[in-house]
Amino acid sequence: MAQNNGRTARRLRVCINVLVLLLFLGQFFIGQLEGFTSWRIGTLLGLLVAIVWYFFELHVRTGFWKLTHQRVDDLDEREIEVVHDALRIAYSIFTIGAILLMGLLLFLHLPSDVLYGSAAILVAWLLYVAHTLPGMVLVWRE
Repeated sequence: MAQNNGRTARRLRVCINVLVLLLFLGQFFIGQLEGFTSWRIGTLLGLLVAIVWYFFELHVRTGFWKLTHQRVDDLDEREIEVVHDALRIAYSIFTIGAILLMGLLLFLHLPSDVLYGSAAILVAWLLYVAHTLPGMVLVWRE
């Protein structure tokens, strides 16, 4: 029972982490459209603090960041299999998510200055998600 509660708590943290990441990106795009008020900047900073906290909570503290970024030669057979499965699942999720995100951006017909102004944040966000998604898959499954 205690193991099931631990798994539920870890899965809840993954869900909240994903929600925080999506809220950050959404708030940034809204800020690009409507302007960055002091409230929006405070919200973005709060979400950024939450992203950093969840990075340490989900990836560093659990050791999954190290596991998913280690050389294959340094892993045993079970770890190779677990990491391979996590990378395979994460790649699928990331690919579908990135395509959906690009489709959404095209569908919304955002002004080009908003898209260009958001490009660096969007690339950084996608890079962060690409690197942390395998760890989130491990946290979810293990």
